[in-house]
Amino acid sequence: MDSRTRTTLIYVPPNLPRGAPLVLALHGSESEPAHMRDATGYELERLADQHGFAVAYPAGIGGAWNDCRRVAPFEAKRLNIDDVGFLKGVIDMMHISHGIARDRVYALGFSNGAQMVFRMMLCTPDALAGAATFGGNLPEDANMMCPKEGPTPPIMLVSGTADPIVPFGGGDASLFGLASRGIVLSAEETFATFAGLNGLDPADATTETLPHRHADDPTRVHVRAIAKGGRPYVVLYTVDGGGHVVPQPKVPMPRMLGAVTGDLNGPAAAIDFFLYADAKAA
Repeated sequence: MDSRTRTTLIYVPPNLPRGAPLVLALHGSESEPAHMRDATGYELERLADQHGFAVAYPAGIGGAWNDCRRVAPFEAKRLNIDDVGFLKGVIDMMHISHGIARDRVYALGFSNGAQMVFRMMLCTPDALAGAATFGGNLPEDANMMCPKEGPTPPIMLVSGTADPIVPFGGGDASLFGLASRGIVLSAEETFATFAGLNGLDPADATTETLPHRHADDPTRVHVRAIAKGGRPYVVLYTVDGGGHVVPQPKVPMPRMLGAVTGDLNGPAAAIDFFLYADAKAA
């Protein structure tokens, strides 16, 4: 890492035992840790108290991360910031200061944070035991700077079909038509890529539709999951009509980002996914 001072907001439940898991929560672009707490509806703190894990909200340089994309108008990209090294440093810091287990580290990312999670998955897979992403598809090959090699840790993907920033069907990811972030794969292609990296066949995926909770909710949530080693390993939540959000029930999101489904609590689903991985690894 370079000599820059970096910041991380942390939450550690009272009396957390040594050897507990850690969840890294990575914000989107033009954002910061406090915004990530809003975006996740403060659910991670509640779930940390309930299940016994620590949460770290690291801050990107200039409000963004140096992810795998070649095209991204971020200071972190221009300066080629070593964000992989920074996040590994956060893990080390949390191990030293709070005794978290290095082999029980999970990452959750939104938008540009999702892209940074992809970079961690592909460039340093041994650092993570699992991951969850919201509003992020893998870059297409011409826009990809990271090796697409497997295997990777288990991953849960959440994508909205009406995402106004990251197109569900693939194409140019941009901030409402401005400031292109480059071409990305579709959500289905991202799902298939992670399946292939782990020796899995998308044709073997199970499918289900989550129960619809509110008659006036225009969204529906469909789940595709491929198992490996007796557990869901690559999972895609498709939110029909959903926007560029982390679905959660507590904090309203700006309307310009699109609809928030009431059928899925994204942070809770991610923690369930992580806990299942944790139990299978025990």
